[in-house]
Amino acid sequence: MNDDRCSIEGCNKQRLHMTFCEAHHMRWRRHGSPTAGRTPHGVPLKWIEAHVNYIGDDCIKWPFNTTGGGRGNVKVDGRSLSASRVLCTLSHGEPPTPAHDAAHTCGKGHEGCMNKNHLYWATKSQNQMDRVAHGTSNQGSKLTDEKVREILADLRPASQIARSYMVDYAMIYRIKKGKVWKHITNPEAGKRDDTQTT
Repeated sequence: MNDDRCSIEGCNKQRLHMTFCEAHHMRWRRHGSPTAGRTPHGVPLKWIEAHVNYIGDDCIKWPFNTTGGGRGNVKVDGRSLSASRVLCTLSHGEPPTPAHDAAHTCGKGHEGCMNKNHLYWATKSQNQMDRVAHGTSNQGSKLTDEKVREILADLRPASQIARSYMVDYAMIYRIKKGKVWKHITNPEAGKRDDTQTT
């Protein structure tokens, strides 16, 4: 082994502190071991693969490091990808287009939800409407379960309802058709959709 390289097996970075590179030295300072505090290579992807067949309805929290937005990333073939996107692909197939998002029906993507039953492929605008509906967007007003029930009972034209609740017309349409807020509009739909897409 080159004397100028980190002493940790498999690490070829330049040694800067004692026998460690900068990254392993920082782990040694934080955790007392140069290899602590790091998820072993391949473990996050194996975790995703183990949850492809999960059948429960509860959110499952990503147990590894997350981005500033609370979402997980995973390395696949050397590329860092969204953990939700990888799970959605394994569970529901390739996205209709590369621009489609792995959206969450539960509205808890920012909290690291990794339940494949809560994931579906959505366009950017569909995903944004979901975020408005769940109150996780900085646009529009927050809809609550109570407001969604009011919208379902409201017989006025969708454009008028949309103005009343300060949401997009398309959001009212999606609520009325049971495409969002499924736990209120059509609780069984998500289960039927899930069995058809896996």
